Order: sequence, then C-alpha cells, then structure tokens
Amino acid sequence: MKLKRYLLVALAAACQSIAPAFAQDWPTQPVRIIVPFAAGGGTDGMARLVADELSRQLSQSFVIENRPGAGGISGTDAVVRSRKDGHTILFTTPSLAYSKLQFSKLPYDPEADLTPAALVGYAPYVMVANNDFPARDPKSLVAMLKAAPGKYDFGSAGVGTATHFVFELFLATGGDLKLTHVAYKGSPAAMTDLIAGNIPLLIDPASGVMPYATSGRVRPIGVTSSNRLAGLPNVPTFKEAGFPELEVYGWYMTLVP
Repeated sequence: MKLKRYLLVALAAACQSIAPAFAQDWPTQPVRIIVPFAAGGGTDGMARLVADELSRQLSQSFVIENRPGAGGISGTDAVVRSRKDGHTILFTTPSLAYSKLQFSKLPYDPEADLTPAALVGYAPYVMVANNDFPARDPKSLVAMLKAAPGKYDFGSAGVGTATHFVFELFLATGGDLKLTHVAYKGSPAAMTDLIAGNIPLLIDPASGVMPYATSGRVRPIGVTSSNRLAGLPNVPTFKEAGFPELEVYGWYMTLVP
C-alpha cells in the first residue's frame, strides 16, 4: 500500500508532464496505452495505475492493451505504426533501450520513431527462488552456483528483457556463474513456473514480486536497491552482500510515435 501511494503521487506529476505534450484539445477520443509485455506482470500493473489516474484527471478513457512478444518489440512496433495524434501511448521499460544494442535489425528506430512523454518512476529488482531451493541469501547462492556450474536454470520475461539482462549482470558479477536461461512470454508465466518448482530462480521488478514474496509463495534472495526495502526488511541488498555492481533500478516510461 505504501508503494501504491508513492506511485500515485508520482503518477499525478507524470500526468502533468504528458498532457502539455499534445494539443490543447487532447484527448478527443479513448486513448490506448500499449504495454509490450504480458498482462499480470509488474509493468502491466504500473500501466494500469497510470491509465486509471489519467482517466480520472482528463475525463477520458485510457485503455490498456497488452501486446507481448519478442522482448517488447512487437508492442513497440504497434505504437510506432499508429497515428501520431497522441491517442496511442507506449508504456515500457529499459527493454526499449536494450533492443537497439541487442538486435542488428529492428522494424523501427527507438530514438527516431518515438518521443518520450513522461518518466513515470523507478523500481529496484528482487531475486526470488522457489521455496524448495536451498539458498537463502546472495552469498550462499553464489557459493552454491559456483559448486555446481551449469546445474541450475533461471527464468526471465523473455530474451532481451530487463529481467534477462539484470540476471546476466548478476552472473557476471558473481564470478562468471553458469546457469541456463529459460525465456518465457512475460513475467507472469515465469513466476507461475517458479512457484510450481519448474525453475529455481528469477529476477523481477519489486512491484511485481512483492505480492508473492510477502505471501510466502516465493523466497526473496536479495534486492538491487541501495537499502533494504521496507516491505522486505529481512532481505539483504546485493550491495551489502558484497556485490555493489548489483545496485540496479528499472524505469517505467511513456512514449508516443
């Protein structure tokens, strides 16, 4: 609830940034907010808060449209190809920035074909394990993975997504750890498999992890914030565990074609 209250304050400021970007009579019709990831994940949840607040402040419908696929490329391309009238908005994450570095060919140029409207907010990431996994903190996890290279898997929201890259950063920081990447079509599918015990580990934004961690359905291992999270006071940061490079935050941003 504290996180939600904080976000609503941030969203009110973001709304004030978005509106002046368009003509005085905007919006003149319902607005699509395209989320290039699956419904039910952390990004989807944040986008729905934005949509609700924009609808309230601007007396017009803001409708979420989930378009997962290709690490965010499919939904982003749909926004780029839409009419440039402010009635289609992209709500995305650092995956947008990674895509240009990762793929030699994209159906669009993220810098040339999209204009940022508002930075909505930041969120740290949380590494979580299924409840049968023996590691309890970053140090014991690294020791366990070093002792059994290649034995374990980790899940992500898809190849090239922020959750994929943050976990790869952990592997490099921990001493070139060897795990097998299992890519899913969105964080909700990865989280479902984690809870079922089909994969042992994943990293996801705190906004998406918190309900599962506080209810005991998954075990948090470490957080990428500079300080421990109020909602997970017993979970160490990677920084305090000896991995300062793992102080990492994701962002949520709105852009228009």
